[in-house]
Amino acid sequence: MNDEETAREFQRRRRKTFRMAMLFGSAALICLILMLLIGIFDLDVPFFVMPVLVMVLFVSWGLAILIVTSNYRCPRCNELPLTENYGELGGFELNPHVCPRCHARLK
Repeated sequence: MNDEETAREFQRRRRKTFRMAMLFGSAALICLILMLLIGIFDLDVPFFVMPVLVMVLFVSWGLAILIVTSNYRCPRCNELPLTENYGELGGFELNPHVCPRCHARLK
């Protein structure tokens, strides 16, 4: 796989990952907002609503994390594009130019 194909594949994966993570992240945020509104305004809801909202919140958040960690990888070395100082307030490179592990062009 040459550099242009690698970059094209990574950008395709990045867009797909972002769309899926936003979908599940939005579902988690909606559940959190509903739980807060129920708690703040002391709404009278059936007893099963809160456990279902909590379950949907955690499942959605877990799926968003799973989508990111399984799809957002370098096509050449299959590693996550993490910053060099990941443990010290580092994290994922959102749109890196090169892979930090194998130095393949990603953009």
